[in-house]
Amino acid sequence: MDKSASMRETLKTYFRKDLGESNFDGLFTSKEKADEAIEKYRTAMSHGAYPVSTNSVLHTVLHIAGLRTSVSDSTLALTNPAFAVRDRMFLGDHDEPVPFWKVGLKKADFVMLDKWKIAYRKD
Repeated sequence: MDKSASMRETLKTYFRKDLGESNFDGLFTSKEKADEAIEKYRTAMSHGAYPVSTNSVLHTVLHIAGLRTSVSDSTLALTNPAFAVRDRMFLGDHDEPVPFWKVGLKKADFVMLDKWKIAYRKD
């Protein structure tokens, strides 16, 4: 199913309940909740070309669910309009984060990063 078809299914699911149909699967409880989910989907899709690390997964899931914790950071959530791209990091010998371009990469490594269009800071 393509992305626009999936969006239509999401909308149909809400409107089935709105129209009083009994086969509604209970995905949304109101039009506002459906609209909020659709907006989060659109925001995530708009961030599709951004360089992202795996640390965004947890924060995105928490944001989708509307959960906040002491460790959640909504600026790491792809569904948040305030999503901020962070430097890609590598864990050094003592589990300290180090920007990956400062771990001794050779010129050939940067050639491959450029070839595969992997974004990184070049300073």
